[in-house]
Amino acid sequence: MNILDGIPDKRIDKNTTSLKFKKDIIDYFSNIDTTGYRCIEVGTNKGYTTRVLSLVFDHVVTLELRSDLIKYARETNKDRTNIEYVQCDVYNSEWGVVEDHQIAFIDCDHRYSYVRRDIENCLKLNVKYIIFDDYGLPENKPCVKVAVDTYIEEVNPNSIKYIGEPAGNEPRVGRPLVDWEGVIIEI
Repeated sequence: MNILDGIPDKRIDKNTTSLKFKKDIIDYFSNIDTTGYRCIEVGTNKGYTTRVLSLVFDHVVTLELRSDLIKYARETNKDRTNIEYVQCDVYNSEWGVVEDHQIAFIDCDHRYSYVRRDIENCLKLNVKYIIFDDYGLPENKPCVKVAVDTYIEEVNPNSIKYIGEPAGNEPRVGRPLVDWEGVIIEI
């Protein structure tokens, strides 16, 4: 079975990641012993990337505000038993997560202050790696890219790996990327 079978590309569903992005996550972590790794996902949406994360890591806790999206994600991943769904407003309530997580996947509100808050909350869980989606989206206000670049300058991470589709591509039709679709940072 190919992990990506049946999962749509961003060109089909603008609210997911590209298939290249998902494959790059699989490839990156295939060279790392992730036994026992827990992943926190900030922003579930329909659960397509959640599925990939659940096949790469031992346990995934995914946070989503909307109950209809959690229901959809549960259906998408009905054969997966290692996903925990938490309905919450990640910006106005506690996440209810206390265990350490080695991986964080941030794909929620694009505004600079919210991305920074996502980073801070994930760091409280002692993450070793943070994966960001929408890094290269063309935005008019400080957003994901600015927040991530600022964080990189502040912490001088062990490694940075740009993933997904490169600048100029249009995984979201009509919005060509100004930089890579995503990035993995090893803290």
